[in-house]
Amino acid sequence: MRLSAILSEAARNIGGGTTRAVTFALLLASMAGSLAVADAVTIHALESQAQTFRQSGAATRILQSESAIRGTACDALANGSTPIVAAGALAETTPIDLAALPTTSIPAFRVSPGLVALLDGAPELVGAWISDALAETLAVAPGGRLQTSDGVVTIAGTYPYPKDGRDNRLGFAMLIPVTADQAFDECWATAWPLGESTDLLLRSSAFEPGSTDALQIGQLNNTHGTTFDGALAFDSRITRFAYALIAVAGLSLGWASIRARRLEHAAALHAGQRRSEQLATILVETTVWALLGSALAAVLLLAFVIGSESPASSASHPNTTSVLPIVVAALPVGFGSALGGASIAAFATHERHLFRYFKERR
Repeated sequence: MRLSAILSEAARNIGGGTTRAVTFALLLASMAGSLAVADAVTIHALESQAQTFRQSGAATRILQSESAIRGTACDALANGSTPIVAAGALAETTPIDLAALPTTSIPAFRVSPGLVALLDGAPELVGAWISDALAETLAVAPGGRLQTSDGVVTIAGTYPYPKDGRDNRLGFAMLIPVTADQAFDECWATAWPLGESTDLLLRSSAFEPGSTDALQIGQLNNTHGTTFDGALAFDSRITRFAYALIAVAGLSLGWASIRARRLEHAAALHAGQRRSEQLATILVETTVWALLGSALAAVLLLAFVIGSESPASSASHPNTTSVLPIVVAALPVGFGSALGGASIAAFATHERHLFRYFKERR
C-alpha cells in the first residue's frame, strides 16, 4: 500500500468518525492539560513563597557585635561568588532632632554604602536616607532638605520598609551614609539561596578578630520561618508525578482507541491487509488526534499563564513564564505515549482472535 493510500484511508476513518478522533483529542487535552496546569500552579506557588520570603527580609541575616564589625569586610561579602547578593553595615548613632519638632527625635544610624544598596538605594547619591513612612510623615521627597538642630540635612532618597514582621528599628529612621572603613555594630547580609554558608561568611569576614564582645547572628524577619529550601520544596512537590500520570493517560487513551476497534483491525488482517500497512494507518490516525489533544492542552496551559500574569495577580505573584519550560515539556509525553499505546494495541490485535472479538462485540 502506497503512502497516498495509507493517508487516504486514515482520512476517511477520521472524517467518518470511526477513529473517534475528537473524543480522544478532548480526553487527552483535558488529562494532560489539567495535570500540566496543576504542576504549573504548584511551581507558581513555590515561586510566590520564595519571593515573599526574600521580600520580607527573611533571607537577610544580621551579625551583631558592638563596635566590632569591619565595614569594608561586610560590604565585600556581596562582591564574591557566594550566595550573598547584598551586604552592608550599620551602627546606631545620636538621634536627630528636627527644628520643626524640637520635642521629637528621629532614630539615626550610620550605614555603609553596602547597606544603602541592600535597601534598594543608590549609594552614589549624596545625603541621608529615610524610610517611606518617615518621608510621608515629614512630607519630604528625595532631594528635599530637613532643618535639624545640627543643621540642614539633604535627603538623598527613601527606602521601603513595610510593617511585615521585620525588625522595626529602620521603619521610622534616618540613615546617614559613611565610608565603610570604620567600625560598625551590625552587618546585614541578604543571601539567596539562604544556607549555613551565609552565617559562616558573616562570622569569618565581618567579625573583628580582636574583639571580645559577644557575637550574635539573627534574622531580619522570622515570621516566615528561618529557612526556605526551594530545591527541596520543588523536588518534593506532590505534582512532581505529573509527567508519569500524563504518560499513563496517553498510553491508556492510545490503547483504548485501537482496542475499541479490534474487530475491525482483525477483520482487515483476515482480509489480507499487511500488519505494517495497518500499523502505518493507525499511527497516522493516532498522530492526528494526539497532536490535536496536545495542542489543546498547550492552549489551556497558556491561558493559565496569561491569566496568572494579569494586573490583578502580578502584584502579589512572580512572573509565571518561568514555569513554562518545565510544564510544557510534559505535553510531548502525552503525544508520544498515545502513539506508544496505539502501537501496543495494534500488535496485540491478532487475526486468530477474530471469532473471539466478534463474540465480544457490543
